[in-house]
Amino acid sequence: MPKEEYYEKSFVAFIDILGFKNIVKESEDDIKKQEKTLKILESFKEFRDKAYEDNYGKEVSVFSDNILISYSAKNNGPGGLVFLLSDLSRIYISLLEKGYFLRGGIAYDYIYHKNDMCFGKALINAYQLESEIAVYPRIILYKEVIDEALKKEHRISNSKEEEYKGYIEPFICEGDDGYYFLDVLRFHEEDFYENGYVEFMEKVKRKIEENLEFTKCNSKVFQKYMWFARYYNSIINDELEAIESYGGNDVFGANCTYEEIEKKLIKEKKFWSNNRECKSE
Repeated sequence: MPKEEYYEKSFVAFIDILGFKNIVKESEDDIKKQEKTLKILESFKEFRDKAYEDNYGKEVSVFSDNILISYSAKNNGPGGLVFLLSDLSRIYISLLEKGYFLRGGIAYDYIYHKNDMCFGKALINAYQLESEIAVYPRIILYKEVIDEALKKEHRISNSKEEEYKGYIEPFICEGDDGYYFLDVLRFHEEDFYENGYVEFMEKVKRKIEENLEFTKCNSKVFQKYMWFARYYNSIINDELEAIESYGGNDVFGANCTYEEIEKKLIKEKKFWSNNRECKSE
């Protein structure tokens, strides 16, 4: 029996809400937290239902706090990875607006994915990336997945490789450890955000600082949010460099000064100090 009998080569993402077990435990005696948790999972379901309404040929499965999304290279045609990265950006931005962080992996290989039934190497690889390699609140992918997406058969409207790379690059960046990850804090289109990019970044900063303070005595979890704080600061520093280079920034408004943007930085040393004090107690 040929592999193609049931399997299809697909771009696949497996994502998970960070700390969901604790979220559920905290909600046991708190009706408001139960309602908030339910709304998150309902938003996952709405995303899945919309996928079938749009009829783009993608498959979406939701189980507890996990989402599996696949774009078949055979049935969806060109652009699978770009569509997947766009979907993931919208989902992650929406969850960050509510104060939740995600971790996940993106793979390309064979999968069977129909009506919530799913199995195959692509699912295993995406799950392993999420559970064993991503570590921090990020959605990662191997460079090989990007290279695969740049092949002629996957490109949108027969675009040239460099042109198609321009569709992918706004969604990803390379980490210090060599893994590529979803560049979710980089400005996208305005319709990605509930109340605009500036307010979104303010919410993200507050939540990062809350989590750094809350986890200061749990080094393993603290390191995860410190990674996200550094990532957040790298975005702010890019805007500071833009002001130094040509006197303006792209996303915080032409009238926003260097000093105003500098105040948006998270003071990493303060939280490292809190973490060290907790260890010494």
